[in-house]
Amino acid sequence: MKGNLRISSSLAQMIVDAAKEVIGKDIHFIQIDGKVIASTNLERIGSYHAAAHRVKETKDVIEVTEEMNLKEQKRG
Repeated sequence: MKGNLRISSSLAQMIVDAAKEVIGKDIHFIQIDGKVIASTNLERIGSYHAAAHRVKETKDVIEVTEEMNLKEQKRG
């Protein structure tokens, strides 16, 4: 991917809030390094999302399930 898109945490929060209104599920906006910068679950903001970071490394889709053993990982 050429260049990284940078987005402010306030705009990211507006996006996840709007998406939750349509989808009805918690939404997270995660930086390429795995840091959650916006979420409909405010406790997740600032936390590390191991699965998202793994997606960057593998460039593959990952579904987080109860069975996965990811350090500091919650479902979603």
